[in-house]
Amino acid sequence: MCVIVDNNVAATLLLGATPVRQWLFGQTGKPRLVLGGKLDTELRRNLEVLRQLVELERAGRLRVVQPAIHPKIAGLCRSNDTHVIGLALASGARTLCTDDRDLIQDFRNPKIIKAPRGNVYSKLAHRRLLRHTGSCGMG
Repeated sequence: MCVIVDNNVAATLLLGATPVRQWLFGQTGKPRLVLGGKLDTELRRNLEVLRQLVELERAGRLRVVQPAIHPKIAGLCRSNDTHVIGLALASGARTLCTDDRDLIQDFRNPKIIKAPRGNVYSKLAHRRLLRHTGSCGMG
């Protein structure tokens, strides 16, 4: 399964003892963190987050994808994170970690992300979303 971690929660989720970090660095399944484009640049600005990305890359758990931003989609978005939506569309990742309310609405909007719909991890109670599925063709 593939997950996208928004810049606004990356340090908390990738550096702390969180379910997201435990899942990504765990021993079971094939979890992948999806990065690309502007989000890749944003995450790599934080040296500690960059170290985690390098570890994920070495473990084969980082997938880099070029986001696909369609003008029609950008017109539907409330958030200024069309690059994150584009990354989900290009990769097939349907789980997003963020606490950005506008981005959450965009990610759950069936006019933007459909078949399958997007899920958002924004609090500990959402750890059930960190499961091993066929999301983004990674098994």
